Amino acid sequence: RYDWRFDAPGTDLHVHMNYGGHYRNTPENLVRQAHAEDLDVVYNLIVNKEERIPDIDRFRTDADPASTAQTRIWHAQEYHSSFWGHLGLLQLDDHLLLPDFASYRHTAMASPYPHNGVIADLAHLVWAVNLGCLGFHSWPVRSSDLEHCDELRIDLDPGPGTNYTMAKEAAHETHRLLGDIGVTGYIKSSGNRGLHVYVRLAPTHDSVAVRSAAVAVARELARRRPDLITDSWWKEERGARIFVDFNQNAPHKTVFAPWSVRALDHAPVSFPFPWTLLDTLQPHDMTIATVPTWVADHGDAWAAMNDAPQPMEPFLEMVRRDQAAGLPDAPWPPVYPKMAGEPPRVAPSRAKKPKPKPTPTVEGEGA
Repeated sequence: RYDWRFDAPGTDLHVHMNYGGHYRNTPENLVRQAHAEDLDVVYNLIVNKEERIPDIDRFRTDADPASTAQTRIWHAQEYHSSFWGHLGLLQLDDHLLLPDFASYRHTAMASPYPHNGVIADLAHLVWAVNLGCLGFHSWPVRSSDLEHCDELRIDLDPGPGTNYTMAKEAAHETHRLLGDIGVTGYIKSSGNRGLHVYVRLAPTHDSVAVRSAAVAVARELARRRPDLITDSWWKEERGARIFVDFNQNAPHKTVFAPWSVRALDHAPVSFPFPWTLLDTLQPHDMTIATVPTWVADHGDAWAAMNDAPQPMEPFLEMVRRDQAAGLPDAPWPPVYPKMAGEPPRVAPSRAKKPKPKPTPTVEGEGA
């Protein structure tokens, strides 16, 4: 409503044109209602759930044609979770909200983990931040091709008894390995205690194949530095070593995205940086307050990542070498079905021990 304290138009930012009933309200009638209440701007919020869904046909990126010179009607979005809105009530399997603005590919019908928003441009980022989202967990695929990964993520995870100095040393070892096989990798802080090394891939293989590449990388790093690095999926076997979490590349898995902000007091950023700064950079200092100035002064360390996608073949050669040596697949997370070639999915300490074979007796013995 018009507020006499400000020289500004009267605006109602939260209107539901059809909040139940027989869905008889229209933009034309909304204009008349706005006139009656001296409103100059009305935002009709359409949500992806329950009784307001019939208004979906009204979505557009400009003012509604029913608007007049005195009253503008805009159709905006009120967000509700994709599970509740798409799967829980509407059973939809394609994007619904604002097709030109915030798409939801396949949503929860295709997976227990909704794909959720497609971040296509700066407007999408502003939209998400406006909803309170500062940390994005991104898929290693493009929205135009969900079947082929274009990213290998090497997650250097510091566990109990380790520190950031050890994570840096593991990153150096990872950099040397990638150099040995002729592959270019890019490094970033996780925004917390770890480091992530990314390889931009040519999109030729699915996530199962890329995970197998990550397993091979983890095993080779553990062979090179068994004192520092482990590829053991079971925590009880890791010790005070940096774990290379290969399962971050499993289908539908996401990793905390570059430039995202952790929900910690000092708002640290998952910060892409040049390899030359690995020994001197203090991730704790790279925050939502300091990173913009750093990038303005030094540029984006990952700017050239997309210019030269790397082939999968060097990694697949490592996979074939391990298979030839008789190594099975590594364990998968418990939410996945049993995979071909996977060893028993149980921690060694909980695995059933084979019963000892009975000692054969010699006939006549003990008589």
